[in-house]
Amino acid sequence: MSAEHVINIEGETDLRVLVFSPQNLGDGPWPLALLIPAGSGQEFIVRSQFWLGKELTNRGWVIAVPISRDEDSIFGENNRNVTEAITQLQTTPNIKAGKSLLLGISTGGTSALDIASKNPKNYFGVVAVPGRLKNSDPLPALEGLPIFLRIADRDNFRWHKRLPEMTKRLESAGANLDAALVENARHIFRIDWDELEPWLNSLK
Repeated sequence: MSAEHVINIEGETDLRVLVFSPQNLGDGPWPLALLIPAGSGQEFIVRSQFWLGKELTNRGWVIAVPISRDEDSIFGENNRNVTEAITQLQTTPNIKAGKSLLLGISTGGTSALDIASKNPKNYFGVVAVPGRLKNSDPLPALEGLPIFLRIADRDNFRWHKRLPEMTKRLESAGANLDAALVENARHIFRIDWDELEPWLNSLK
């Protein structure tokens, strides 16, 4: 079941969020996962990436996907939009309060890593498939933040070349990191659910 929410944020553009709930798995409440879209975050791009979210609804998560009018309106100043969206969505009866999961593909995975690193206690963890660290600035203490990171071994943008350095930085900052290369793959690839599903179950 899907629904559309409008998140009202004082001083900023209202944020549209598509919300997808599990079907045939009971009434919940369910933990929340926020899927950060890649690219501009506009609706046609969001819908093309929702295959990952659909798999998670089948596994008992409510998936929320913010939709942008422009490239900046998803995040707002200091990621305020994301934080406010989670707070407002968790007031609905079928969504559990407390921690949420961040996930994303490509630049969405990169944004998920960046957002979670600023407030790691707020999140179950991060699924970045793929994702990278935005810059070389020192990371804050990640306090055991679980991160599932996968990058193609033939990544079109050569993100795989940075995986050893990213692994070192994330682990040094205290992340609980599950990172690996995906063999014979390009930038976007199929998820191995035999790897991801046990990781997700360990969070709940």
